[in-house]
Amino acid sequence: MRRRIVVATLLVALVAIGILGVPLLVITQNQIGSSAQVTVNHDGLKYALDVEPFVADRSLTAAKLDAIVDDNAYVSVTLSNGQTVATGVRPTGSTLQTTVNIGGGASLTVQHSLADYARDRIETAAIVVIAAALAIGVAVLLAGRVSTRLTTPLSRLADDASRFGEGDLRPSGQRYGIAELDDVARVLDGAALRLADLVRREREFAGDVSHQLRSRLTALSMRLEEVGASTDPNASREAEAALEQVDRMVSVIDDLLEQARNERARSAIPVDVAEQLDNVYDEWAPQLSILSRKLRILPAPGLRAHATPGHLQQAIGVLVENAMTHGAGTVDVQAYRHGEHVVVEVTDEGPGVSDLLIGSVFARGVSGRGGTGLGLPLARALVEADSGRLELVRPKPATFAIYLPGLPQLEKRPTNEV
Repeated sequence: MRRRIVVATLLVALVAIGILGVPLLVITQNQIGSSAQVTVNHDGLKYALDVEPFVADRSLTAAKLDAIVDDNAYVSVTLSNGQTVATGVRPTGSTLQTTVNIGGGASLTVQHSLADYARDRIETAAIVVIAAALAIGVAVLLAGRVSTRLTTPLSRLADDASRFGEGDLRPSGQRYGIAELDDVARVLDGAALRLADLVRREREFAGDVSHQLRSRLTALSMRLEEVGASTDPNASREAEAALEQVDRMVSVIDDLLEQARNERARSAIPVDVAEQLDNVYDEWAPQLSILSRKLRILPAPGLRAHATPGHLQQAIGVLVENAMTHGAGTVDVQAYRHGEHVVVEVTDEGPGVSDLLIGSVFARGVSGRGGTGLGLPLARALVEADSGRLELVRPKPATFAIYLPGLPQLEKRPTNEV
C-alpha cells in the first residue's frame, strides 16, 4: 500500500508538472526572445540619436561609430549616397535586428545574434527543471510520510485483529489521530471487551450449570437411596432403576462439560514458556521503565507447557498490569516446573492485596482502586480454558500463580531484565 500511495502521488506530481511546467517553460523562452527584441529596438533608437549629428555634417566614420557602440552588436549606417559605415562583426545564423531612419535618407541597422541570449535561455530552462525536480522530490517525501502515517496504524490494527483471533482479548487503547482509523480502533476495542465478557460469562454459566445440576442430582440420588432401602421390593427396584438413570445423567453432564473444555482448549499447543515471557517483557518493560520501575523475567531453563499463546500472554499481561497499577518496585515474573505443572508467578514489592479483597479478588467487578474488575476474572477464565488454573498464592506481597500442564523441557534460554 505504501508503494501505491507513493507511485500515485508521483504520477499526480508529474501530471501537474506537465500541465503547468511545460507551458511555463515555453512562455519563459518566448519572453526571453521578446525581451531581447525590445533591447535591440532600444539600442537602435539610442545609437540613431548618437549618430544623427555626424550623419548631418557628413563626418561619420567607422572609428566614431565604434566609439558610440558600447556592446558586441553589429551596427551599420547606410548614408543617403549609398555608402555604408559599420562596426562589429556581422552575426551568422539566426539574428535579431532593427532598422531606424535617421533622416536625410540615412538609416541605422542593429543586429544581435540569438546565440548571445542562449545562456539566458539555458538558465531559465534550468530553473524550471530544477523547480520541477524539487516539486517531485517534495511530493515523494510527503507521499512517504503520508503513507507511513496511514500504513503504520493499519498494520497495528491488523496486528490487533490477529491478536484477538489468537485469543488475546486485551483492548489496545491506541489512537492514531486519523478519525476513520480511530473509529476502527474503537470498534476493535469494543469487540475485544465484548468477547472477553462473553468468555467470562461462558465460563460462569458452565460452572453454574454444573454446580446446580450436580447439587440437584446428588440430592435426588440420596432420596432414591432412601427409597431403595425400603422393604417394598417394587419400590426398591424402581429406585435402583432411577439411580441408574441419575448416574447416566451425571455421566452425560461430565461428558458435555469435558467436551466444552476440550473445545475451548482446542487452540492450546505446546509453547516455549520463555518465548512467551519474552513477548510479555517486550510489551510491559517500556511501560514500567517510564515509571522508573523494572520488569524481571526469570524462567527456568527449557520450560514448555500446553497452552494457547494468546491466552497465556494475556493472562500474564493482566497480572503484570495489576502489579504496575496496584503494586510498587520491581515486578518479577518467574517460571518453574512443579511436578507435572509449569508455574508462572507474578509478584511485586507493593503492599499486597487488602484483607477485605482476599476472598473476592477474582470476582467480577471487584477492584482495589476503581478499576473495571474484569481483568483477573478474564485471566482466570482464559487459563482455565487451557486446563490450567490461576490462584492468589500470597496476598502480601501480592503473588499470583498460573498453573499449566507441563511438557518435556527445551534448551536453556537467557534471562531478561530492564
